[in-house]
Amino acid sequence: MKKLYFFLLLAIGLKSYGQVIADPSVEQVSFTSIAGVVIDDTLPLGYIAQLNVPIRNLSLVNGIPAGSCKIKIGLGSKLILDPELDLALVNSSQYFQWTAEFNSGQVQLTGDLKSDLPAGYSDTAKFNVQGSVLDYSTITTNFLITNHNSVTILSDGNPTNNSSFRLYKIIPPVTTPVKFTSLTAVKKDCNIIVSFSTENEINVNHFEIETSKDGSHFTKAGLVNGGNQNKYTFVVPITKDIVSALLYVRVKSADNDGSYLYSTTTRLNAECSSRINLGIYPNPLINAGFVTVKAAGGLLNGHYKVSLFDVTGRFISMKEVVLNNEQAFSYKVGGLAAGHYLIKIENKTTAETQIFKLQKL
Repeated sequence: MKKLYFFLLLAIGLKSYGQVIADPSVEQVSFTSIAGVVIDDTLPLGYIAQLNVPIRNLSLVNGIPAGSCKIKIGLGSKLILDPELDLALVNSSQYFQWTAEFNSGQVQLTGDLKSDLPAGYSDTAKFNVQGSVLDYSTITTNFLITNHNSVTILSDGNPTNNSSFRLYKIIPPVTTPVKFTSLTAVKKDCNIIVSFSTENEINVNHFEIETSKDGSHFTKAGLVNGGNQNKYTFVVPITKDIVSALLYVRVKSADNDGSYLYSTTTRLNAECSSRINLGIYPNPLINAGFVTVKAAGGLLNGHYKVSLFDVTGRFISMKEVVLNNEQAFSYKVGGLAAGHYLIKIENKTTAETQIFKLQKL
C-alpha cells in the first residue's frame, strides 16, 4: 500500500512539473577582429578582439525551458571585457540575461536562460575582450542544466557536448601604425574647437571625436575621415547633452580592419549659454528683398524658424532652416511697403526666441 502511494505521488509530481528532453550545446569558441576577420589565439596586450561563443539547441523537436539552464564562460586570468561593452546588447540577449563578475582570479560571464530556447536554435554570442596580462591562459565554456527556476524539468539528450575550452596567449603590444602627437580642445562661444595631429597614418579609416562628463563613459560627438592629413580640426557644438563645467574630450582612431586606438584625454570648461545674439542686416531696408540673419557671437546650430509680421501682428511670411556651424543665412522678405515690421527668430532646438524690429524705407 505504501509503495502504491509513493508511485501515485511520483506520477502526480511528474504530471505537475512535466519533463522535456532537449540537447543544449556549446561549440569551440574563436577569436576575430571587431570587423569579423578571423585571428589566431595570440593576442597583443591591450588589443580589443571579439570572442565568439557558438550556442546551440541540437534538438529539432523540443525547446529548452526558461530557467532550466545557464551558460558559464570563464575568460581565464589574462583577459578582461572591453569596458565599453554593453552586455544587454550582446546578440542572444533576447534569450539569455548576461552578467559579469570577477571570481576566482578571472572574469566570469553568466548567461541565465530567461526565455524558452527554440528547437534547432543556433547563434553565436559575441563579446569584446582585451588582453590585460602577458602569458598563457584558457577560456572555459559550460552549458549547465540547473532546473533552478523552471516548472518544466529538462533532461539532456547528449551531455557530452556541453563544454569547450580554448588556450590563448597574450603577447607584448604590437606597434600601432597611427600615433597621436597632440590634442587640444578650446571653447569658442558655444562651440568646442578640437584639433589633433597624428603620425604614421596607415590603414586608418576615420577618427571619432568623443566627449564625456565623468571621464569614464564617452559618446561620439563627431567623425572625421582619415586622409593622411596629419592635422585635423573639428567643431563640436555645445548642446544640452554635453554642456558641463568639466568636459573630457578624446579622439578614437578606427582602422579599416576594425581595430582602434584612443588618444590621450584632455578636458575643458564647456559651460555655455545656448543663446547667441543675432543681428538683422540691412536695417533699415531700402531696395533689397532679402535680409541677412547673422550671429553676433558663435556659430548657428540647430533648427530655426523665422517669421515676419507687421506692427499690428499680422503674419506675412515664414521660413525654417536647419543649420550646422553657419555664421549667417538669408531670409526673403519680398517687396514690402514702407513702414515698420517685426521679425521673430525661434531656435526650435533650444526653445529660445529673439524678436527684431525691421524698418522699410
